Amino acid sequence: MPAIFKVHQTFVLNSRSLFVFAGEIIQGAMRPGMNIHISANDGLGMDIPVQGIEFLRKDGGELVALTVALEDQSDADFLQQFDVVGETLVVSDGA
Repeated sequence: MPAIFKVHQTFVLNSRSLFVFAGEIIQGAMRPGMNIHISANDGLGMDIPVQGIEFLRKDGGELVALTVALEDQSDADFLQQFDVVGETLVVSDGA
């Protein structure tokens, strides 16, 4: 069963070669190896594998951080083009 994740912010952790989707789990459970589905404006979509799940403390609260491995800076630049802050994303088993 797919999970639902609401994105509060995104950022790059250059020191660890990771792109981070930080937010909250709305429904379901998540684990490494699942795929974040992002839809583009033209109706096309892509699945990005979750490398890890971590927790961030921010302003007295806590956010869930879904991390995605980056091979190089162009991967980070590509992911930053998608404005998913405030959106809910489907996260499902990789198949």
